[in-house]
Amino acid sequence: ILKCAQIPFLHDVNDSTEKLRQLLLLLVQIKIIPIHLFHAMPFTPGVNLFRPKVEKGRKILSEIRRHDSSLIIPMYEIVHQTGKYEIPIDGTIESDSNSLHYGDLDGHPTVEFTNYLGKKVIYLDGCA
Repeated sequence: ILKCAQIPFLHDVNDSTEKLRQLLLLLVQIKIIPIHLFHAMPFTPGVNLFRPKVEKGRKILSEIRRHDSSLIIPMYEIVHQTGKYEIPIDGTIESDSNSLHYGDLDGHPTVEFTNYLGKKVIYLDGCA
């Protein structure tokens, strides 16, 4: 039986390299494949207390990838009401037209990307 994990990325829970690395290694040790690391859902009540910056997740996964097998590295994704977006872990974030761009909306940090329909999405970045 194949077992897979979909992991939320949460502030003060698994938002450090060591905590997330330990979690990923433990999952693999108990024969569970870490498939998705989801940035916290944007329209969930109270989520702002637990939502880290998108860039923080990129840096953490990049650090883990440098030291461990890529088999333990899940896809890092933003889930938005218009669809999900896979966040590139390595390289530059602005390497193609569909990449992430950081911005600001009325004093709040944002992440902008193009969804699967080709439409620009503005996503409020982490508050924690």
